Amino acid sequence: MCECRIEWQPEAARSAAPAMVVVGCGNLCGGDFGIGLYALDLLAKADLGPLAGRDVGLACLAGAYHSLLPMLGQAAAGVIVTGVRLGKKPGTIRAWGLDRLRRHLRGIPEEPCGLRSLVDSLERLELSGSLPESLLLVLVEVETTHGVGLSSSARKALRSVVETILDHLAQCAAATKRMGIKPGLYALPDLDGIV
Repeated sequence: MCECRIEWQPEAARSAAPAMVVVGCGNLCGGDFGIGLYALDLLAKADLGPLAGRDVGLACLAGAYHSLLPMLGQAAAGVIVTGVRLGKKPGTIRAWGLDRLRRHLRGIPEEPCGLRSLVDSLERLELSGSLPESLLLVLVEVETTHGVGLSSSARKALRSVVETILDHLAQCAAATKRMGIKPGLYALPDLDGIV
């Protein structure tokens, strides 16, 4: 099991937090539920083009969602990647904002993958004024829930997941005038050796 934590820091140290943060959620021994961590690995190895060397932080979360506060708390833009089981075809990718996820969960009496806990944690950030202005939730429908490695459907979805993340970060960076870049200007490595 891989778990990364970012400790709460004094105000001066937090001001140096990355402007954009990608949080990969999951468990490497949980089958496709580990996709967030595999996405981080692919991001770390990618040629990010104009995003390279910019203010982008990567963090993995294998524990409770309440640990998102120190990870996202000072970022202007954030992406959370996690596996879900909501009855769609395995490998289906949803790129939603928090409001869309809230609306979706209202119609589901019970869901097994902890999304309500994720929403609760994000709402705490929102109430404290610490939720990133631009937050994207990349939700990937899982096929397998046990074992090491990804199913073929999750593996096929992985490149699209990372491209979705990078496009969002590029749009956020361009919107904040930090850099004049356009989505799609990056090269992803081969998946061999990553999954």
